[in-house]
Amino acid sequence: EKENYNILLNNLDSVKNVHTYNCALTNQKSGIKKMYLDKNNFGDFSLLKSSNKNITYINTLNASSFFNKIISKHKINKIIYKSDTQGFDEMIVLSLSKKVLDKIDIMILEVSNFNYLKKNILQFFALIDAYKVKENDIGKKIDKEKIKKMINNEVEFNLLLYKN
Repeated sequence: EKENYNILLNNLDSVKNVHTYNCALTNQKSGIKKMYLDKNNFGDFSLLKSSNKNITYINTLNASSFFNKIISKHKINKIIYKSDTQGFDEMIVLSLSKKVLDKIDIMILEVSNFNYLKKNILQFFALIDAYKVKENDIGKKIDKEKIKKMINNEVEFNLLLYKN
């Protein structure tokens, strides 16, 4: 979404050695997809079908292919990965290749797609086991049991993971 991307560029204006890309990532094949826009909520744009929202068509890129290309192009060894894709976060991160995941030192996910997570819980826990520190959005350490309980109770939360 162009307006949000321009705000990001403005906010990063003084930050050096950052690469930005204005694209929609998906766990599926790259191509043209519908994006659902909520004009009453500036941050609520999603590839997940939603009623009572405006629709636009956008070009999407497969997340794993995208990251593999930029890792090779920029010789990237460490990635800070922040995801807030209105319910697509879990699908995207679990579709990433091992090569990409190994380079992500810090990961921030919005956890909200409980139906998908419940079907893929073992893969999700294998992913978060690769990270030494697990915290919620207020910086409090959180263990796998608490995460599992929040998923089962369908409590949306942000999850911060980092390796060191």
